[in-house]
Amino acid sequence: MSDENHKSPREHSNRIFSRNPFAAGALNLAAPGLGYFYCGKFSLGIGAAIAFPLLLLSIDFISIVLPEKTNSVFFLCGYIILFLFVLIHSVIIALKNKRYSLKAENKFLYYLVFFALSISYNIYLRECTFETHNISSGSMENTILIRDQVLIRYTYYGFYEPFSEKIIFRFRFPQRNELAVFNGPYKANNSLFLKRITCIPRDTITIVKRQVFVNGVPDKPNDLYKYDKNRRKDTDVNGQLYPHGAEWNEDNYGPLYIPGKGDKIKIDPKNSFIWKPLIIKELAELKTYAEKDKAADEIIRSGEYAVRNNYYFMLGDDRSNSMDSRYIGLIAEDEIIGKAEFVLYNSVREGRAGIILK
Repeated sequence: MSDENHKSPREHSNRIFSRNPFAAGALNLAAPGLGYFYCGKFSLGIGAAIAFPLLLLSIDFISIVLPEKTNSVFFLCGYIILFLFVLIHSVIIALKNKRYSLKAENKFLYYLVFFALSISYNIYLRECTFETHNISSGSMENTILIRDQVLIRYTYYGFYEPFSEKIIFRFRFPQRNELAVFNGPYKANNSLFLKRITCIPRDTITIVKRQVFVNGVPDKPNDLYKYDKNRRKDTDVNGQLYPHGAEWNEDNYGPLYIPGKGDKIKIDPKNSFIWKPLIIKELAELKTYAEKDKAADEIIRSGEYAVRNNYYFMLGDDRSNSMDSRYIGLIAEDEIIGKAEFVLYNSVREGRAGIILK
């Protein structure tokens, strides 16, 4: 009988192996820190798993305060450099460990647990920071095209919490002309909308023969805005527009006042159809629509309402074909969760990669 069969488990665990540099790099990319774990640097692996997403978060916040022309470049370069560092560093450590004694921590179960915890932690913090969206609608043409892969920054307006889908601490407020992402009115579909902020709280919007006026001032011209060939007269009425009952259409709309938090709105029989949808929207503490409708009628009879939230008016850049505030109504500040920054690529069109969205 050979001596091999009489070796103890401890002797088996002390067998000498080399560390594969390709495996170390691949593991560190799959879950930051796992490549170090593979190389026996267990404390370094745990530290890297914790620090890596925090560094990405720091890069994101630093890039936000930089000028518009450089923040996207800094954001991309920072991410690439950080990923390259953990890749190259783990490869170097593996090359140095040519004679490595396997330890108890090098068991598959530990790798699996490390991977699961690291990925969960990384995904959560990443979703607090940014996300990429494939555009399936033409409502923002010609600024954003169908099949553009767009990077959305959730940290632009504050600290975003992905489970509640809300910004829990806001340090920047949405401004006119920004390309904002907001929760859609159809929660069951987990819908996100991407539109251009046209009006902020206490603005008044009017559209006359397709020309948008904000507080009586013509909106800035943009060659990328798109219109269809159908010219609508001011006497044409689109009954699907917000608010229901207004005798407006897509090309001739308003005037409509965009309220801000604390505004005291005077309500009478002539304008109640404008304010009732907003009042119902704000009665979130009531569970059923019937309860909200009844409470809204009581408020309307009182003749005055104190607005609870700041509101915004959104338009799509395809002004003739966009499900925007003309249809879905005013957007509350809490519903705005991010900003579209740039196009990563387009799967069917060349020349779209790296376009900074304005």
